[in-house]
Amino acid sequence: MNQSASKYTLVLLFIGFISLQSVSVFSQVVVGGETPDPSAALDIQGAGMGFLFPKLTTAERNAISSPATGLIIYNTTTLCLEVNTGTPSSPEWVRSSCNPGVVSSIDCAGSTFTGTLMRDANTSGASLSVPYTGGNGYWFIGQSVTSTGVTGLTATAQPVLLANGSGSITYNITGTPASLGTATFALSAGGQTCNVSLSVTSFLGLASTVSCSGATLTGTLWSGVPASSVSVSVPYTGGNGGAYPAQTISSTGVTGLTATIAAGTLANGSGSLVYTISGTPASGGTATFPLNVGGRTCNVTVSVGTATVTALNCSTATVSGSIRQNQNNTGITVAVPYTGGNGGAYSAQSISSTGVTGMTLALSAGNLASGSGSLSYALTGTPSGTGAAVFALSIGGQSCTLSVQTGCGAYVAAGTWKEFSCYNLGSANTSANPFTPSWEVNGGYWQWGRVAQAAAGPTGPGSGQANDGNVTGWNNSDPGSGRLLDASKTANDPCPVGYRIPTNAQWTGVVNYNTPVSLGTWTNSSTNYSAGKMVGGQLMLPPAGF
Repeated sequence: MNQSASKYTLVLLFIGFISLQSVSVFSQVVVGGETPDPSAALDIQGAGMGFLFPKLTTAERNAISSPATGLIIYNTTTLCLEVNTGTPSSPEWVRSSCNPGVVSSIDCAGSTFTGTLMRDANTSGASLSVPYTGGNGYWFIGQSVTSTGVTGLTATAQPVLLANGSGSITYNITGTPASLGTATFALSAGGQTCNVSLSVTSFLGLASTVSCSGATLTGTLWSGVPASSVSVSVPYTGGNGGAYPAQTISSTGVTGLTATIAAGTLANGSGSLVYTISGTPASGGTATFPLNVGGRTCNVTVSVGTATVTALNCSTATVSGSIRQNQNNTGITVAVPYTGGNGGAYSAQSISSTGVTGMTLALSAGNLASGSGSLSYALTGTPSGTGAAVFALSIGGQSCTLSVQTGCGAYVAAGTWKEFSCYNLGSANTSANPFTPSWEVNGGYWQWGRVAQAAAGPTGPGSGQANDGNVTGWNNSDPGSGRLLDASKTANDPCPVGYRIPTNAQWTGVVNYNTPVSLGTWTNSSTNYSAGKMVGGQLMLPPAGF
């Protein structure tokens, strides 16, 4: 270090010896040399080296507490030197010495304008997207340019990092056009320039009155049901022929709805504005839309109805079709009756089963009857086991629990369901549909009281054992009493573990508590395997013999 002003000598004392050392204090400081430049308070000299500013990201810069006016950093986010030209309490960072963003071309002719420009109307939400090619990946420092021709508008682009190649720069258009005609913006980006012209072809539409109270609703709105072909027409008077912008207005009160109108022009005099209503009402009640058009404001209200029933009767539901175990079931419907319907619309439903899982009840959207009716649910899926698949139903303000038995079985007493094996013992094909009579599900032949099979069942229609006549292996001797018992399963019961021959009381219950339906064609033929009895919809009994 050296000095050009005052100089002081300090004497430093060290324990054990005395040493004299000169320390120079200057009003100017030089680093790496002897003589500072007269204009510099700090002069850093050195060949092959430079001065390194503190390197901070934008976030780190913003975290500086009370940055001094004139504080300089190198911003690694913008790749620029930045100086605080504001105050410590209100910093304003100004960029300088940035790597310049360069493009090969900007295409004003291919730009895309979004929004509406109207004379005497403040512009809001308007933007201009200008494509470019040959970007070098450095910063475009931004631009703000005022319009010529039609004055009163400003196009502003924020600083942005250019793409390496093609991209676009977005300008926000603000202000109030002073007249009709063409507003021109001279754009400059990445060393290229072009002009964009935007038309101001309309003036702000004004009306003397806008009557929300006189609005007319077309269509019907129902709670939970998507609006379809619904609109509201709002009359006005004293239109000046001016334009109005597009509007999208969300509902209050009953939420979930939107009123939309495209940009258009008011009539010279009286007319009406038609808003399209879309969305799904979150509840019943009154949906309110605050309108602002033609310089007038008002609230238009529309009613949202609720579909209601007085009773939903799961206990008397009917199942059409049979639910097969271990297979994906389709084509099964469940009709659930109701009373006191008000004709209202209801939305689609999908309800998963509990208990026996894997099943789904689906209801398509529709309308209730005015009075009594039924809801038709589609039942699909693969049951996780046998037993009751339980569905919690709720519609029209009423709820009930639907229980659908899966697998094969029947009621043996009032409210008492018993599972049956879906297939007969012996040679029955367990891959065949157990609810369709066929030779595959016929099974073998047994004698009551004997555990062994007397003879095998058929192996094909007409090609195996006929469905009548003598049975090979038939034992004509009396097996003796007590071989099968109602109170317990005996050793002579041929059913596998977990099953037994139904008791006399259970068979009586099957007859009394289930509705039998004849299946197939009953003919006088020894090879007719197409007939059977469906008991209660979940148990099919093929005839075992002519």
